[in-house]
Amino acid sequence: MIVAALTTVGATAGAQTQDSARAGVTPVAPPALLTPSEPAPAAATAQTAVSPGGPPSGAVHAPISAKSAFFYSLLLPGLGQAKLDRSYAGALFFATEMIGIYRLRQAEVDLHYAQKHSHDSTLVVLTYQQDSSGQLQFDSTGSPIPSTFGYARYDSLRVQARKTHVEDWEAVLVFNHLISAADAFVAAQLWDLPAHVRPLVARTEDGRMLYGATATW
Repeated sequence: MIVAALTTVGATAGAQTQDSARAGVTPVAPPALLTPSEPAPAAATAQTAVSPGGPPSGAVHAPISAKSAFFYSLLLPGLGQAKLDRSYAGALFFATEMIGIYRLRQAEVDLHYAQKHSHDSTLVVLTYQQDSSGQLQFDSTGSPIPSTFGYARYDSLRVQARKTHVEDWEAVLVFNHLISAADAFVAAQLWDLPAHVRPLVARTEDGRMLYGATATW
C-alpha cells in the first residue's frame, strides 16, 4: 500500500491556462506536481555507513533474524543489540545486567550471614542513666552512662527481609533479560522501515515548492 502526502495547488493555475487558450497561445504542459527522488546508484547503495547506535543506512535486511536477535538478548542482555549495531541500547542492557548481578551477589551474602547467625545475639545498651530532671548522666570521659542492656538477635523477621532483597534482584535480572530480548526482536523486525520511506519534492509554475512523501509496507 502506498500513502502520499501532497500540498494542493490553487485554482488560479487552471484559470490562467484557460485564459491563455482563449488568447490563441498554446499552453505549456505543466510539470509533474511531485517527482519521487531518484534512487541512489547501485554502487552507492552497496556502501552502507553505520551510524552510532543505529542500523546501517541503506541496509535492507538485518544482520541477523528477529528470532536470533531475541534469543541472543535473552541469553545475554545487550548481545542482540550489539549484533544489530545498536551499541547504545546494548550497553544500557549490559550495564543493567552487571549491576543486577553485583547487587544480587551482595544480597545473597547478607542473607547467608543472617541465616548463619540467626541464633546468635549481641549485647547492646537499651537505656542510659538520667538525673531527676531527665538529663543524661555522663562519666569522667564524657560518655553517657548505660543503665540497662539487652540482646540484639538475627530473628526470623530480619532473615525474611534479607530473602526479600534477594528475590527483588532476581526479578530485576529476569525483567532485564525479557525486555532486552523484546527490544532486539522489534529492532530486527523494523530494520528496513527507513528504506520504505521516499521523499517527494516539486516546484510549481509560480515558484512554490511542494513537499510530500510515500510510505510502503
